[in-house]
Amino acid sequence: MSEIIQLPRITLTDAAVRPQLDFILPGLLAQSVGMIVGQGAIGKSFLALHIGFAMATGKPVAGGLWDVPKIGPTTIIMGEDDQKILQERLYWLRSGEQLTAEQAAAADRFLFVHSAKGYDMRIVEKTGGGYRPGPFLATLKHYCAGQRLAIIDPLLFLNGGGDENDNGAAAVLISCLYTICRETGCTIILLHHVGKSNGDREDWASARGASALTTSVRWQVNMTPPNKKEMEECGIDDEMRKSWVRVATVKSNYGDTGAASWLNRLKGGVLGWADKAKKEARPKDQSYAKASGGDDEWY
Repeated sequence: MSEIIQLPRITLTDAAVRPQLDFILPGLLAQSVGMIVGQGAIGKSFLALHIGFAMATGKPVAGGLWDVPKIGPTTIIMGEDDQKILQERLYWLRSGEQLTAEQAAAADRFLFVHSAKGYDMRIVEKTGGGYRPGPFLATLKHYCAGQRLAIIDPLLFLNGGGDENDNGAAAVLISCLYTICRETGCTIILLHHVGKSNGDREDWASARGASALTTSVRWQVNMTPPNKKEMEECGIDDEMRKSWVRVATVKSNYGDTGAASWLNRLKGGVLGWADKAKKEARPKDQSYAKASGGDDEWY
């Protein structure tokens, strides 16, 4: 017989006082699970680094995409990139932010970037009779402990590449992540690929795989390239399309989703907030895109 869990009770008497909610990013409540969704090479990994840097320093994400209400230690675990690639990306991030050695060391006190490439990242695995803890569960708990935020890439590796359309497996996976949040106090953001047929859709259901993924997370951000209409409005030609990313919060259970924003892919893959440039005057012979200084060198 299983042990009876004593669940917390919340009363109307308690509700005489409105609680102070703790947000990691706009709409992303502390100790919840969120997801960033986009096609391959859209810039999800670099956005993760920008978020981690903002959490470590208090600076806005990517120069103005989001403000960070409170700084805190952040762990980023990348399952597809080795140490040299991550060092390369951090080199460009450091260069783009023009950090001194002292500033970089100060950020390193709160930013922890790890490569998990080549490791079995399953936190749950399916058995004949149900599910059991996976080989990476204890490791993930360890790295989430004491952290304000953990970002994990990619979500698919956490269930071992099983049937991503299996809603039961997806629900067990997300439930396991919520348990980690509760036990460690950490918030988790997952990086996930968009469905192949939904590359230009801006809705919460565009993530690849089981619908339980998008219904179970409390916050979802979609990253998409500009469509034809947006290219015409912003003066973006076909060659420059890959340098522009639209970022939209499509699901936020605890706040307003807000308006979509634009990021410009700069040298080395660094992302820059483009909305500020869009509002500024530009030469009459230049498009908004060309006046904003995009760069084709990215990783």
